Amino acid sequence: MSDPRITYLLPCSCGKEVSIELRQAGETVRCECGQACAVPTMREVRCLRPAPASETTPADTKPAWGNSQRFLVAGLVVVLLAAVAAIILYRQSPTYFVGLPSPEAERQFVERLPILATLQYFHQRILPGIDIPEPAWVQSKRSMVSLGMATLSGVGAIGLILLGVGVAGIVRRR
Repeated sequence: MSDPRITYLLPCSCGKEVSIELRQAGETVRCECGQACAVPTMREVRCLRPAPASETTPADTKPAWGNSQRFLVAGLVVVLLAAVAAIILYRQSPTYFVGLPSPEAERQFVERLPILATLQYFHQRILPGIDIPEPAWVQSKRSMVSLGMATLSGVGAIGLILLGVGVAGIVRRR
């Protein structure tokens, strides 16, 4: 049985030879001249003239990315996209109470009121409590942001699982 890493020389109609590997059997390759050359079956490829050993043999070349690296990169991409989307979504969260006056501004306002107006202010604002309800649109938007954050958390968890699978595969290979 021949070594699958051996390269063979496939003759082209232009007179040049194209270097092919056994795994390319049945495919079409291009010669330097631009001509498409059909690679024969594995049995016929083995009958071709082997290419002379070059300075870089397939054993010396780096292997292509394996599944571990693919999982690692996919996990990183998913985690990063989820993080960016979460930041954008968080920035969309409504901040309804931002425009309300500070306690110091309220205190100064109350100090300038006449006594009767201060009593009315107390009965209208302070006595019922500080609980100022949010409008319905703010509550709706806040619940949509919460749902989006929960979804992005799930997507981020999937990304972390992919990262873990990739790292485990790389560690196991060493």
